[in-house]
Amino acid sequence: MRVHLVALPHTDPTFDWSTCAYSGKIRRLGGMLTGQGHEVILYGGERSDAVVKELVTIVTDEDRQRWFGDETWRERVFDRWDPGDVAWRDMNAKAIAAIRERASPRDVIGIIAGRCQAEIVAAFPGHIAWEWGVGYSGVLPGTFRVFESHAWRAHVAGREHDDNFRAFDAVIPNAWAPGEFPRLGSGDGGYLLFIGRLLRRKGPDVAAAAARAIGARLVVAGQGVGTVQPGKITCADGTVLEGDVEYAGIVGPEERAQLYENAAATFVPTQYLEPFGGVSVESQLAGTPVIATPWGGLVENVRHGASGYLCSTLAQFVEGAAAAVTLDRAAIRVHALATWTTGIIAPQYDAHLRRLATLWNDGWYHLEEAA
Repeated sequence: MRVHLVALPHTDPTFDWSTCAYSGKIRRLGGMLTGQGHEVILYGGERSDAVVKELVTIVTDEDRQRWFGDETWRERVFDRWDPGDVAWRDMNAKAIAAIRERASPRDVIGIIAGRCQAEIVAAFPGHIAWEWGVGYSGVLPGTFRVFESHAWRAHVAGREHDDNFRAFDAVIPNAWAPGEFPRLGSGDGGYLLFIGRLLRRKGPDVAAAAARAIGARLVVAGQGVGTVQPGKITCADGTVLEGDVEYAGIVGPEERAQLYENAAATFVPTQYLEPFGGVSVESQLAGTPVIATPWGGLVENVRHGASGYLCSTLAQFVEGAAAAVTLDRAAIRVHALATWTTGIIAPQYDAHLRRLATLWNDGWYHLEEAA
């Protein structure tokens, strides 16, 4: 199938944008679909590391300067999710014009920002509107969806007050190339780890409290830091981390992999319904156990007592962090490589697109898929 894949206004799907989970997903999807024989046309910025047939530049560096000024969205988390924002309006208009020049009947229009890209979907009513990598709430009505987790699929159904089964939606977890986390870590760095956005809802203060309780050093990395002092990190939202805490900054792919490899365990104590929790998988790809909340997609990613521990109270986090060193790191990595790498996930996307293609024939009644 031919897929018109629209990127985001503020980032490029390049390796150096590892801080943006969605840019990483776009980059990997392009390669996965291309490897399965699909024709992918990517619409986005001037730079891309995605393996696609064609990159169509609809966002220039000058556009971003006009939209965002000097804000690069590297230190600060992108927060302009209003479809009326000039960045979305301009990018959508350019995407529509560029897709119209290239679209053929039965092409797929792929979006990953829900209502912020609604104008694109509306402009192509005769095409399959494909909303993939869904880990957000602003899902459009009438699209065919790929959710990051079963938990998030159920959550969106609840928000829509619709408990009817949708046969042409799917749940496909996120994927990583094996080379992104190439080694089994030893965990002998002498620290526990928190990687992610530094705001209370992600639970960095929970990680700090648990590490402090067992007398362990906590290394913290990610966007959203306010101030850093000896023994104290203040996040931009006012959340305070105290104890033996160290801020490692906003890390690139290689540094990120090394942090996981050397950590005794990684905290993912998200305090809201986590759509997926990519850090929980990245950590396991390095063989590092995960200490997480039993909430949302984390329940699907973390095998309690095998790849980590699911915890609700501080006492459980303390116990889990202390026990994590007893887990089999090699087995954790083997399971992760067999579950979340691109070679495993790409055929799932291929099967889903082939299922969508039957909508041009008999749809649910089409029998060739089962042959």
